[in-house]
Amino acid sequence: MGNSFVFRRCLVSILIILSSGFSLAAQTEVITLTPNTQQQKKKQEEKGPEKPVVKEVPKARKQARPAVVVKPKVKVKPIKIIRPKIKKP
Repeated sequence: MGNSFVFRRCLVSILIILSSGFSLAAQTEVITLTPNTQQQKKKQEEKGPEKPVVKEVPKARKQARPAVVVKPKVKVKPIKIIRPKIKKP
């Protein structure tokens, strides 16, 4: 871990920086706007966002009330409570 290690690290970092700089320069493109496209953009900004056109709103169908469920007639037997008979002396 002497001077050669530090020298290699510096050399590699410089190469990485230079290669990324060249690749960025090659990828950039110049976009020129003609006056017509600039005017169209201004018009769109003035108008605001376009709203979708809704022709007709669908109406909900009228639904009938649900049928009332009749409770079955069930006779419940009474519960007999058995109490202990305690004789007092």
